[in-house]
Amino acid sequence: MMKEERDPAKLDKYLSIISERANALKVLSEELFKYSVSANSDKIQQVEKVDVNLHLQETLFSFYTKFCERGIVPRITACESSIVRITNKNSLTRIFSNIIENAIKYSDGDFSVSIKDDGIIRFSNTAHNLGNVDVAKLFDRFFTVETCKYSTGLGLSIAKQLTKQIGGEISAEYKNETLTIILKI
Repeated sequence: MMKEERDPAKLDKYLSIISERANALKVLSEELFKYSVSANSDKIQQVEKVDVNLHLQETLFSFYTKFCERGIVPRITACESSIVRITNKNSLTRIFSNIIENAIKYSDGDFSVSIKDDGIIRFSNTAHNLGNVDVAKLFDRFFTVETCKYSTGLGLSIAKQLTKQIGGEISAEYKNETLTIILKI
């Protein structure tokens, strides 16, 4: 179509569509790569002492701009004590990031996270359009709540795989239109 088109406005539109599709494919291929790495790695390498409480707060801070863009003011409740675990810091970062990104993407405008002394972390956001049937599928590969041009449905699946690899547990619940991801480290 572009070869035969002479109208600059239409050419710009076509280029915009091509660019959008290329970006969507790039995101998908990056997520597929991340998923294949996490799914095919039986064992996490390079474990170290990690203060999970501090690391969670640092990861949350790294999302400051994205929270601002969505108009979300996160409510953070952190215990005072250090929660030290021997784990892979990069895997923990990816788990936190995938959960937070998912919450930012699908939140109805709020987000809260709490971490307790026992290492249980609860990430919550209002999600009016999510049903109980969907909650059971949240950690399935390629599942998305809605068709979204930049969503691969791999973020929470990767988080689940990595959580399992570091010896933790991850689950979800949906009550009163609030989705909560529970992470036990």
